[in-house]
Order: sequence, then structure tokens, then C-alpha cells
Amino acid sequence: MPLPRRDLRVIRDPHSDQVIAHGGDAYAHSVLHRVGFVPVMRQHDAYHRLPAGMDLEEEVRRAQDAVGLLTALGYDLWHEPEFAPDRRMLTEPSLGAGLLHQGEEVARATHTQEVADALSDLTAPVDGVLPATAELLAAVADFLQDLGTGADYHHAQQLRGMAGQLEAFTTRLTSARTALADRSTDHPHRRPCAGAAESERETAATCSCPPPPALPPVPPAMPPTSGRPGR
Repeated sequence: MPLPRRDLRVIRDPHSDQVIAHGGDAYAHSVLHRVGFVPVMRQHDAYHRLPAGMDLEEEVRRAQDAVGLLTALGYDLWHEPEFAPDRRMLTEPSLGAGLLHQGEEVARATHTQEVADALSDLTAPVDGVLPATAELLAAVADFLQDLGTGADYHHAQQLRGMAGQLEAFTTRLTSARTALADRSTDHPHRRPCAGAAESERETAATCSCPPPPALPPVPPAMPPTSGRPGR
């Protein structure tokens, strides 16, 4: 596995005048994505840039946000002086990071209720992740519908289809969540780790070691003898 790249450059390209970001690992690219950069994949190069048509003030603000967030996360940056952030950036967990954490919790889960709880945020009516995502896709489709070109109409129809698929997925996941919650049972191949003190974090992990061997069966008691003992 390649080592993460912790170095980045956020510059204004001297030829195109675009704001571009070079370097970084997948997590840095995720930060750039959330700030508003878009990826560019070339045959011998890959980088991120701010969208075309953005005014100068907005470009500088977004570049400053990217530099501030990446610096707060410990990345080594070289950037244009104009992109120096004018405030301390706070790194708050993203929605995706929260879901990744829940996935890690499920990977260590030992009981069906733990998995049912993890599915609750995804499937909750109205404000669950999947219903909210379906609403977002439908809103974007409405925006694209009358934007003006045939491609916009095509994309709108695709997004409406995705929203419908998400609604179907939500129904299936809700059914799976209900089944898991109603079973209320321990996983047969996972158990809480018994090798750590109760005050230690490791008690939340699961043991991969086999269960302790069963005690040997107790032999049945001998029936009492009748009659007098022999002489």
C-alpha cells in the first residue's frame, strides 16, 4: 500500500490563472472536494482545481478554507500568500466520517441490536441519511429540469431514478433493521474481549481467539447398592 502523501501545493496556475491543488492523499482530496474543488485526471498528471467562472473573491475564500482545513489536519502545505487563511479553521467531522465510524463499530459488533442501531441513522423517516439524500437528489433534478438544455433534462431524469432507487433501498434496509432488532441475539462467532480490564477501551473489541474449551462432562453418580455386603 502506498504511503499517504502529506504534502500539497495550492497555487494559481500562471498559464490558466486557475486555482489548483497538487499532491495530498485520499483524505486530503476529500477535504478539497467538500470545499468545492473538482478533480482533473490527465494521462501524466492529476490535481484539483476550483470551478471555472468563479469570481476572484470566491476563489480566494475557498482556497483559504482549503489551506486552513488541511493545515489544521497536519498537512504540509505551500500556498500563494493570498491564500493564507485569515482565521483559525476548526475541523468538524463530516457526515461521511460519521458513517465510516459506524461501519467500524459494526465490524466489532457482537449483538444484533448494535447493528440495528447503526442502521437507524440511515433509515430514519424524514431526516435519515437515505431519505434525506433522496430528497436532495429530487431537488437537484427539479433545478436541472428547466435549466435549458437536453443534457440537463437527461441528468434530471437520471437523478429522479436514483432517488426512487434510494427509496427502495431504504425500505429494504428498514426491513433488515427490524429483523435484526427483533432477533436480539449475540453473534455466534463474536464475543466481547475478556482479556482486558473493564476500564480499558479494548473491552469494546471482539476476540478472534477461539472460545475456551468446555469442561469435561461430570460422570454420572453410581447407583446405590442394595442388600447386605458380602462376607
